Amino acid sequence: MTLPRWDWVVAYGGSAVELAGSAIGVVLWRRLARGQRAVALWFAAAALSDIAVIIVARGHQSTQPTARIWFAVSVILALEALAAYQRGRRRVLGLRILTCAYVAASVIMLVTIEPLAAISTYAEPLHALVILVAAVVTLVRRASFGRGELLLDPGFLIAAGLAGYAVAAVFETLVAQLWVRDFPQYVNAYFATCNVLTALAELVIIKALLRAPGSSVRGLG
Repeated sequence: MTLPRWDWVVAYGGSAVELAGSAIGVVLWRRLARGQRAVALWFAAAALSDIAVIIVARGHQSTQPTARIWFAVSVILALEALAAYQRGRRRVLGLRILTCAYVAASVIMLVTIEPLAAISTYAEPLHALVILVAAVVTLVRRASFGRGELLLDPGFLIAAGLAGYAVAAVFETLVAQLWVRDFPQYVNAYFATCNVLTALAELVIIKALLRAPGSSVRGLG
């Protein structure tokens, strides 16, 4: 709890975006498509995770268990959202297999190198890398068919937003670990920058919630 005040402002701003996404999901739930509903649940899980971390941290307890739960839920819901915008059963099956592989890898890490309460080194980059791979594949696929309609396509917007979130999360822990010893004065600023990038990516996903389900790119659904 020793972060500068401005860093907390940025962090709370990101939580506000997630709460906004959750609220929009609740209001529009009935008219949302399956992929959009999965993303709305993703926002709700993210907001609840942030709230839980704040409460646990104020009690001077480890936030690692809360973070691990969020990583798993994040991957499952993100890949479920992306699966709704795949064309063909093989691509959907591929995402299902990727989800199972991630869960298996996470369980192996929990019982070997990274117990639940231990400080995590690999859990955050791993969950983000899984989302990034799935999002980029979906993004390229949607872009190849979308042409000028991409900004009207919820599938493209969700994939783009999740890719942006994942890029920030992949490098957040890895770079901070390299800087913490040699450049400790820059670590907090780097985390704040990652939080800003995450919030911007989440705003793109919110835009996908505001698109009507029928506005997807023709031929992709």
